[in-house]
Amino acid sequence: VAELPAGAPGTRPSYLLEDREGRVWIGTFGDGLLLWDGHTLAKIALPNQDVSWLCQDHEGSLWAATSGGGVCCVRPQSITMLDEPGAPVMQTARALCTDARGDIWVVLQTNELFTRRSGHWQHWKNGKDWPGSLATCVCADAAGNVWIGADDNSLVRWDGTGFQKFPLPNKVGQTRIRALLAIPDGEVWIGRGTDVLHGREANWETLHSPARSGEVQALALDSKGRVWAGTSGGALFFMRNGTVSPMPLPGLKQGQGIRALLPLADGTLWVGTDGSGVVRVRGESSHFINTTHGLPHNVVSQLALDTQGRVWGAGDRGIFFTALDALNGVVEGRATAVRCTTLGRAEGMPGLQANSGYTPNIMLTSEGRLWSATRSGIALVNTKLAGGNLIPPTPSIETLTINGHMEAIPRTTSALATDASDKAAPATRMTLDPGVRSLGFEFGATSYIAPENVGIEYQLEGVDETWRSAGLERSASYGHVPPGDYTMRLRTTNNDGIGNGHEALLRFKIKPYYHETLWFHLLAITCAVGLISWVVQRTLKARYHRQSEDLRRQAAVHAERTRIARDMHDQIGASLTQICMLSDIALAHGTDSPQLPRLASTARQAITALDEIVWAVDPAQDRFNSLIEYIAPQITELTNAAGLSCHFEFPSPHSSERPLAAAVRHQLFLTIREAVHNAIKHAQASEIKLCIEATASELSIRITDDGQGYAPSSTSGHGLENMNSRITSLGGTCAITSQPGEGTTIAILLPWPAEAPN
Repeated sequence: VAELPAGAPGTRPSYLLEDREGRVWIGTFGDGLLLWDGHTLAKIALPNQDVSWLCQDHEGSLWAATSGGGVCCVRPQSITMLDEPGAPVMQTARALCTDARGDIWVVLQTNELFTRRSGHWQHWKNGKDWPGSLATCVCADAAGNVWIGADDNSLVRWDGTGFQKFPLPNKVGQTRIRALLAIPDGEVWIGRGTDVLHGREANWETLHSPARSGEVQALALDSKGRVWAGTSGGALFFMRNGTVSPMPLPGLKQGQGIRALLPLADGTLWVGTDGSGVVRVRGESSHFINTTHGLPHNVVSQLALDTQGRVWGAGDRGIFFTALDALNGVVEGRATAVRCTTLGRAEGMPGLQANSGYTPNIMLTSEGRLWSATRSGIALVNTKLAGGNLIPPTPSIETLTINGHMEAIPRTTSALATDASDKAAPATRMTLDPGVRSLGFEFGATSYIAPENVGIEYQLEGVDETWRSAGLERSASYGHVPPGDYTMRLRTTNNDGIGNGHEALLRFKIKPYYHETLWFHLLAITCAVGLISWVVQRTLKARYHRQSEDLRRQAAVHAERTRIARDMHDQIGASLTQICMLSDIALAHGTDSPQLPRLASTARQAITALDEIVWAVDPAQDRFNSLIEYIAPQITELTNAAGLSCHFEFPSPHSSERPLAAAVRHQLFLTIREAVHNAIKHAQASEIKLCIEATASELSIRITDDGQGYAPSSTSGHGLENMNSRITSLGGTCAITSQPGEGTTIAILLPWPAEAPN
């Protein structure tokens, strides 16, 4: 039995509620809210002292309706701000630590020093209560000593009974101490300006950081005995046995500094950066994790590891935590993103910006409370409460928007919580009219504990290949969605990443226009195939008709050429032969007319020319071997008459069985005869060689003599020009090579025509 405290006159109980833990909540008029846990009676502060109604929700939070103060949500806070009597309340801390006795030491931005001992705070007056003038940094060692950096280039030690001051080596330039680290062997490491000092009491050794690296503002000892340092200029290096070894971070942008270092027992070092998120350094490799992987922000000024395997970070946008295994999963490719829980907004503290530039500035006490130096004061986080929400939110699809217009969703659909494997949930289908140019969905997840940390993922089956995050907007939108059957799936997790294993489902079908139906497509394909077949048939028929006409025309031309050749040979040739014979008879009878020999010679020349014309016109001679058969006796007759020997090199009969048009045969014959005639007339040669070679793509002709040759610049006449003109008209080349005393070579190269013209 507990007696209610005496309140103002008229105070009376108004509402009683027993929660799930068996505690009794007492709402009163005049004295606010009281809590009886079975042993003590505590008063819970509310903005109004008149409570009219109490209720506990599914997540265990208590809701109190007041008369003038609104509806208040009451639950244990995982994060609060330091608010103890005598404490540096609402002041920015630079550095803080806890010593071996459990005392807490704090250095403020104003260079003041505070100590919390047995729940009581003491303010050390600069230069009066302790020998330093202004404090800049503080750390503790395992022996119970507390080391304080002072701005007069000295280090002060507190051994539990008093202070002792140790001057540091003189240094030109910046001497402010920004980082302190006490390691188990008793050495103290000091980040002063761009240097790192280490030693014991008055024996200090100085190590220099890499050039142009900025001031050292973070120090840490890893499991391998190496001391790591990070600078404001972005340099990361470790020191061992007096050697400084840099560790490059290729992904760190220029100008971004190293703000926090967190070494782990497995040798991994986690690095907080000024704009590039966190970096895992293991061995010689480094991997960055930033907002694209799920971090709430890329500026991480503080890092700590709790006893539950969670990494805590603090930066420009507050305090957050995530599982260490999740971070490693992203680096190792086991996951694409991490789930981070951000603290502050749900507790009424949305603007917690972590302080930076000095270390240590975050610590975890033995009772599991995290202390973080922020610009708004010292934040205290109960890590045992954080992550303790085991009630998952219920997912729901609240609205469906089609082409900008909202459609009603059956409640059995929007609030459906069914197992993901259930494919036969009743009454969950909607039918949408054709012409869906855009689809929009709005999602719900009932949770009142840190709702900004509730995770919502969705997948539109038939469109999305993987699950997608709905983000803080809790909505999804799609452009044109073709006709078909679709299912929108929705799953949620609470602020601590706990899901309920159920999904909300919305099945719907988009009806097609008639031109989008299967029968229409089949009909269109059939018509298209028929049209194409008709066009192809007409085209082939027209082509066959043209080819037939061409063949008939070619046959008529061949017949006409044959008739002309036959008539010329039978009529004109017979007449010329008769003239020649009559002339010979007249000469044999002693006719002394001087014109008869000339007439006989002219008749013989006309017969030769006519024979050449008949050969060129006759379609029966449109063969390559006909050219060879005709040209050989002609050249032999010319060279024998001139007393020259002639040597022929012709292709085999099989390779010469190719068609050759009359025009090509005639031009080649005239060109070869012109070349031989020039050699007989001008070269004074003793031998002429004619070589003809035929390949699949071209015809090569070489006429060579062993005569006196000539200088190309000394030629006259039109013979050579005519030869070149004839070959050029056939698409070939004619090259003439000659030097005085070395003979002459005429090389003709001619591509085979694709078709022999008529």
